[in-house]
Amino acid sequence: MGVSIMESSYEVRNHLISQIQEEFNKLYPYLKVVFRQQGNSANALPVTGLHSEEQIRDGVRSLLEKDIHLMDGMKVSELEDSLEQLFGQRAQVFRRSGNFWMDTQLSRGWTLKQQNDHGQDISSGFL
Repeated sequence: MGVSIMESSYEVRNHLISQIQEEFNKLYPYLKVVFRQQGNSANALPVTGLHSEEQIRDGVRSLLEKDIHLMDGMKVSELEDSLEQLFGQRAQVFRRSGNFWMDTQLSRGWTLKQQNDHGQDISSGFL
């Protein structure tokens, strides 16, 4: 299923954001990224042209690997800041805790791996 020519830049941007959330969740299944809508930003990543689903997925992987340098040792705060700079929207990481998603605001200094491992440890008692 590709992106139609009639879709606006806003819709394409939302599709790109959902792909980032999906790819991130594949890497860190006990974490999720939520974007908070803010006013338009001059720094927001421009989205133009017609892209297939595969092109968007490839672009997202490249964005996470090359532009953001996503890796286990990255701190939550670094990821949130990088995503906000790229998209002009506040990004926030949540950690799974059993059946709930907890705000990581108090543990933003933890690495993605630490957060994900902690979410797995907490959630394993609920399965």
